[in-house]
Amino acid sequence: MIQLGFFGKVLEKHFLLLNLTLLTPESLKMKPVVLLRPTVCVLAGLLCLICVHVYFILKLSNKELHTRTIHHMTLHHLISNTTHRRHYNRSVYPSFGHMKYVLNNPDVCHSSKEVTVLFVVHSAWNQTRQRQVMRQTFLNQTYFPQHTVKSVFLLGLNTYNQSNEIIEKENAVHGDIIQGDFMDTYHNLTYKFSLGLQWMVGFCLNVKFVIKIDDDTVMDTFRFLERYLPKYQNKRRHIICNVWSRNTMGIIRTRRFAVSWDILKGYKVYPWKYCSGFVVVLTGDLIPLLYKSLFISPMLWVDDVYLSGQLPSRLDNVTYIGLRPQEMYYSYNRHFRRKTKCLGLPGCELLVFEDKYGYDDYYWKILLYNRGLSTIQV
Repeated sequence: MIQLGFFGKVLEKHFLLLNLTLLTPESLKMKPVVLLRPTVCVLAGLLCLICVHVYFILKLSNKELHTRTIHHMTLHHLISNTTHRRHYNRSVYPSFGHMKYVLNNPDVCHSSKEVTVLFVVHSAWNQTRQRQVMRQTFLNQTYFPQHTVKSVFLLGLNTYNQSNEIIEKENAVHGDIIQGDFMDTYHNLTYKFSLGLQWMVGFCLNVKFVIKIDDDTVMDTFRFLERYLPKYQNKRRHIICNVWSRNTMGIIRTRRFAVSWDILKGYKVYPWKYCSGFVVVLTGDLIPLLYKSLFISPMLWVDDVYLSGQLPSRLDNVTYIGLRPQEMYYSYNRHFRRKTKCLGLPGCELLVFEDKYGYDDYYWKILLYNRGLSTIQV
């Protein structure tokens, strides 16, 4: 065995532990060559310098991690005030620090002492028309003068490498778009909601209810303000939605909606209670708590499960209120259009439904006519 000096002996020891063999003339099947002691020592010294460099980088990163301030609270404070529970998967964290805004509107809620309802809309980059329909119908403050109704649209960057000018012009007119620095894809919906939580914690904590809703969904805001607001406005840690019980919904591992095998490894069903994602109503006190949960909740791209299942599972005393079948419809339901004809009538319990086929303001016109707020019959 070749004599390698002090650093060489250290290297030799670690190589042996890894069942590796030092390079020798015999192992290389070459003619005998002379390995100079200075050359080996220099190589060993360089390796040690690299190790020291990596050590200080990790030490500095750890120091920055514990001193970084997020909205006047340190990350250590955020984590220590959140219930620690088992991590069910191994993955990255979606909002580890500050997510960058491409477009931001920090004053949406500042003009009001208290916001009754904040609609947080998950919208696709190219759904300009659908956003406009929503602004003119159930998100329109003018229909609800006794309450303060606000709304923002969460977007990512377009996936076609096109200019962001169209979105910038739309935002200049309406001032309600929150755009993050990530691609606007289906698998990035968790990042989109994480951006929304960050924005609400920073700029809109004076809110009673937050309604996370998709841009292909229609809601009877009148009914929510008249029936649900009085019943739940003094409640804390409440979630209202279409509830799926824990250990009942299977995890898809193949095709388009596949969850990787290394996420929730060993599980065939989701271990949390969670909501259908097209509409989730949250009491305002949950927003900062869910934001804290982001920092100890590994990434899961299925945003329905992540938002309303994994994040609340980190908290204590969260109450789920399930919507009844007559309070919600899916557009693929039989007799869907016939059932929606009752919108706005006294005996109608329909609160929210999907509009996958893009009927624009058709259903809102029905609702206004049935409530006597319009003479236009459709």
